[in-house]
Amino acid sequence: MEFYKYLLIYSGIFILIIMVAYVISCVISHIDYKRQISGKRKMREFKGSINYDKEGQLNTELEIERASKGMLTKNEMSHRI
Repeated sequence: MEFYKYLLIYSGIFILIIMVAYVISCVISHIDYKRQISGKRKMREFKGSINYDKEGQLNTELEIERASKGMLTKNEMSHRI
């Protein structure tokens, strides 16, 4: 019985730490966003390059077909086990 008591206490502390960390990160993100909007901090921008060529893009029909075949193979394998 003692094991479950300590397990419950430690899991509660762990969840509380995760929640506090999430709230802190949200507050910091909100403050940073407000500073960027007000002009106190420079706006962040994507420094990479984006290629919009038709040749460089994936063929979505082939990708969907490939993914569906992969799922079918996984399903077939799970039925054989």
